Amino acid sequence: MIVNHTIVDVRAYHLSHRFRLPPRPQSRGSAVKRDMVLVKLTSSEGVVGYGESYHGHAPTTVADFVNTTLREAVLGEDVHDVEGISFKVYMRYLIGAGLGAAVLHALSGLDMALWDVRGKALGVPAYTLLGGRRREFRAYAGGLNLGFQPPEELIDEIERLRESHGFTAVKLRLGDTVENDLLRVERVREHFGGDLEIMGDANLGYTYSEVYRLLPGLADNAVTWLEEPLTRDNIDGYADMRRRSGVPIAAGENLYGRLELKHWLGRRALDVVQSDCSKTGGVTELKKIGDLAATHQLRFAPHTSHTRLNHAATLHVMSALPSSYVYEADASHDNQFHEELITAELDVVGGLVRPPSKPGLGVTVNEDLLDRFAGIGGAAYAVDRRPR
Repeated sequence: MIVNHTIVDVRAYHLSHRFRLPPRPQSRGSAVKRDMVLVKLTSSEGVVGYGESYHGHAPTTVADFVNTTLREAVLGEDVHDVEGISFKVYMRYLIGAGLGAAVLHALSGLDMALWDVRGKALGVPAYTLLGGRRREFRAYAGGLNLGFQPPEELIDEIERLRESHGFTAVKLRLGDTVENDLLRVERVREHFGGDLEIMGDANLGYTYSEVYRLLPGLADNAVTWLEEPLTRDNIDGYADMRRRSGVPIAAGENLYGRLELKHWLGRRALDVVQSDCSKTGGVTELKKIGDLAATHQLRFAPHTSHTRLNHAATLHVMSALPSSYVYEADASHDNQFHEELITAELDVVGGLVRPPSKPGLGVTVNEDLLDRFAGIGGAAYAVDRRPR
């Protein structure tokens, strides 16, 4: 029997930690701290669920929107009415203002928490509610690592990841100079041969002309995809690049919901859809995006963010979409959110991973540590990019 659960409280917390290891340069600068927005939702039956909202480089704004506007909008709503709540938020706050980052990031955490409460209330994992089963996925090593270090250090790091977790695929950070990026890719390919799948992520770091200098070398080294080489507003550039590229183009992490993604699909501007559960509207919207990708016969490989909440939610959605391609594991060296604050059964073993099997998202949050991880002001990245 389904017991009526209504929403009696919603709270959001801006949380942060500084890195204990020296930051590694990337195209957007060197990361100096990690931010996230934790959303906590409580039902009338005392069931508590959690979600993660991407910070959007304005975490206090995202948290404040959850704690004021979204909280007021959803108090008293049925926790099982995820579609109705999502539609209500869209009609009230998105239809006029547009698909703004902060609003959709806030909705993402709320929606994630709803699915966590629903699963816990019914005693089943989220993938069951989504119409899936506990599927196993190949994982690639992502996260804030594999950056602009010398090729020998990069190879050593990949060796360690392969030995510890069995990774058969890695994502290299690109967006340095074209020459440096190609040198790293060539050395990694030369060392590992065909035993390693290589993805490349430029983090929006290239100019149009640089991409065309880069693509032939990536194709020669059998790179699986080039991720976000240009800024998110350059749909014409992406569409032209995809037509002329011998390397599949991946994007979607910074596109807001299926309503924005549909324009990219209509222009045939990408090959791999990488929407992020903590950015694009949560579990409800990510599932729809995965269905949309399958309709267009595109690979669905969601981007993942800072904590195991996002990672678990992503795997639950992927498990309801048999066409899902590959999972992005966080192989970062220093993620204290994973290590201490938020835990789940998400270990990569033999290069493979499955979603947690416990009810809801299957994630445990240690609320005793919230004060210790209280939000830290300032930018998450130091601006140290070298001039071109």
